[in-house]
Amino acid sequence: MEEYKEKIESWIVKIQNQERMIRQRALKEFLEFCQNESNLTSDNAIEVFDSSYLCLIKCYSDRFEMCRSLACSIITEILKHLQQNDYYLSLLVPVIGKRLASLEIVEESEEMRLQLLKQLNFIINKYKDLNSTGTVKTIKEGEDRLLKPYNEIIDILKVRLMDTYPAILNECCEIIKITAIASPSFHYRAEVLVTPLTTLLKHRHSNIRIVAIEALGIVALNIYTNLDVVRKIVKDISPLLMDPVPFVRRECGRVGCMFLKKLRDRYSLFEQIIPLVLCCLTDEIQEVRDEIENLWIEAGDLYYEENQVELQPLVLVDTIPDNYPELITNRPTLGCRALVRKSLRVLNAVLHEMEDWKEDVRLHATKLLMQIVIHSEEHLTTKYYDINAVLCKTCQDQEIQIAKLALQVANIIGYFVNQKTWSKYAFEELRTRQNKLGIIKCIDALYENSKDKERFDNLYELTEILLDTSICHSDSDKLQMELFQLLRNLIPGVSIDNDNLVKNFYVIALKTTSMAMAYDNKALRNEGINILKLIDTKCNNRDNLSLMHSKYLKATLGTLDLLDKANNEQVMILYGIICICGFEKPFIDVLKQAIKTALEHCEAEGKIKILSAIAIASLNWDKTIGFLDDSNEKFLILKCFIDDCIVNHLIWQAGRTAESVRTMATAALCSLVQGTSKENAMKIVESLMVPLVSLIDDNNIGTRAYALKTFMNSGPLKYDQLKIVASVLWSRLNDPGNEVRVLAAKCLGQLKLMESEQEEFDDMCNDLLKQVLKTMLIHLESPEIDLRNALIESISDLAKTHSSAYKDALNDSTISQDLKSKLPAPL
Repeated sequence: MEEYKEKIESWIVKIQNQERMIRQRALKEFLEFCQNESNLTSDNAIEVFDSSYLCLIKCYSDRFEMCRSLACSIITEILKHLQQNDYYLSLLVPVIGKRLASLEIVEESEEMRLQLLKQLNFIINKYKDLNSTGTVKTIKEGEDRLLKPYNEIIDILKVRLMDTYPAILNECCEIIKITAIASPSFHYRAEVLVTPLTTLLKHRHSNIRIVAIEALGIVALNIYTNLDVVRKIVKDISPLLMDPVPFVRRECGRVGCMFLKKLRDRYSLFEQIIPLVLCCLTDEIQEVRDEIENLWIEAGDLYYEENQVELQPLVLVDTIPDNYPELITNRPTLGCRALVRKSLRVLNAVLHEMEDWKEDVRLHATKLLMQIVIHSEEHLTTKYYDINAVLCKTCQDQEIQIAKLALQVANIIGYFVNQKTWSKYAFEELRTRQNKLGIIKCIDALYENSKDKERFDNLYELTEILLDTSICHSDSDKLQMELFQLLRNLIPGVSIDNDNLVKNFYVIALKTTSMAMAYDNKALRNEGINILKLIDTKCNNRDNLSLMHSKYLKATLGTLDLLDKANNEQVMILYGIICICGFEKPFIDVLKQAIKTALEHCEAEGKIKILSAIAIASLNWDKTIGFLDDSNEKFLILKCFIDDCIVNHLIWQAGRTAESVRTMATAALCSLVQGTSKENAMKIVESLMVPLVSLIDDNNIGTRAYALKTFMNSGPLKYDQLKIVASVLWSRLNDPGNEVRVLAAKCLGQLKLMESEQEEFDDMCNDLLKQVLKTMLIHLESPEIDLRNALIESISDLAKTHSSAYKDALNDSTISQDLKSKLPAPL
């Protein structure tokens, strides 16, 4: 040592020199000396420190950063070899505090501030008692070696936690952790660190947020008297459960589990602490879930040990129930479940957050609710009323993931909560609330997982509610689909012995399907038909809806009590019923009366809708009415239906609205004629010849086309009728509509005189048909291929039955030889 004394003295002199380079060179040489392990020992380090610390500490405020940094490094190297001594603490910590603990920036260099903090960290680490294994010894409060510089340390931390340099913030949090271990007196002023640490929770660097959460957890453990501050810490940490960085979320869970095991007065704070843990159990990252689950089990085991007298009797009966929900992979331990059950008051806050305007908050709250439900099991019964109202809203959230989670929660509740309990509240919500979709979704989810043996006992009550017009008359695609799904899940509870229940199911399914049909939703319409078939199969072991319609359609139509008013909603349902059920003998009278009432009172739009339904359904008239043996009875049913429901709307009335109704009535008549036998069709056309002639000459092109299609089913006519029809038909050859022209050409080929009048009017009929043929030959020059082909076909038909008229007309015509070659040769 003697050989270095002179050098040390020389360095000390140079360190105090006015020239920066001399000071800097001396400091570097001194540092190299200290870093050489062979130079310093525990024995001579005291002498080196005592001889040099004054000039070195003075360098802490040197103008030049390099000098300050070198001096700080020399002190740290010497401290490594010094024994624990309160003297060094009382000497160095105030010097560091002078540089760092002031609100005004004294140390401008960020790197130097960090170095000073690292030195402080080193000092605190050095002066905490460690045993040979590296674990902290128990230190009595009176033996606290950091008690004297404690205030300076806290002042430094309080100010530096507001620094802008991330590395400094990280170091401050590390110092907080080591100080809490090293100093039993840490709790004296731990509370002052809460505010600056809380500001770090919003730092842009995720690693700073992580260390800040950890530091706040340690601070909370050391706040003994002010429970409100601990509550505030938990509240401030909670939003970070939605942090995009998984390690931040994991730290929240770690701190939560630490609170559950170590926090003073934790029993009074369980409501605030438990969400920190439960949210991590549903984290997206498996690593986070696994770690927090293990810590959570430890916290539950500790709670069980602390409350063993109360919980031990439950162990004997605590077995996994039958058919445990598949959504729950592992049933929570008894201690964990007991912890949550003790804290069910947290539900109020969770349910409030589920209605927040922010998507991430709603998602976080819904995940938390799921964990509370899983842990609470049957103890949730008393809280179901509050949960149900919020779930009904959340399950139709615009965010699909949130809505899906809400339905999963309802599904789990359906398993744990008694059906009589949840149905009481759910049915009341369905009866009184305006928003039916969410409630039906929840009820469906509840029934889907319900294992209660008596779960179908109140089905009739539910179906009575579902019969409400706000539900089964709804035109919402989503509500219709959910209603079908609910009916599908409830069908196993339907019994043939309960006719009223079967009837309700049928009415609900048919009316909902009819609304889907009215709005041309094929997928929903098919689903509704399948539901009706399932009801029929369940009750009657058939797959034939005809008998079911026969039995219950009258009851369904009886619920449409506003058809005598201009009610568009019920008209739409009637439209769907006509399309789905068609026309069958057992219920045609009831259906016809409903149609007649609606056509008399509804608005033009509704009339068009119903007439279009008739047009669709009557195409199968012979298939549905065809089982009747009496052909005359078939005709009478058809004629009666046309007279009661169609004829009045074929009569001309002024106005475009009346014109549209007339067009659709003509379309319905055309379908009815096409759907019946040829014999009956001829009778119908003959009986309606007068209005048909008028319709062929109607202003609307659609009306004219449907009228001509109807007339194509006509038979031989009386001469007076033939004369009128022929003039109307050949005038249509100049119609502006191509389809009408082609149909008129085809109809002209069907003109034929009745056999009973041939003897009396044969000559006049020949003259008339000659004129018809001349007109047709003139139009044969048309460039339209369709019209020309139709004319050729009709002329050929007339040539067979009226050869002389055809021969005369052909001789008088001036058509080209090419066209003549396409016509049949005169007989």
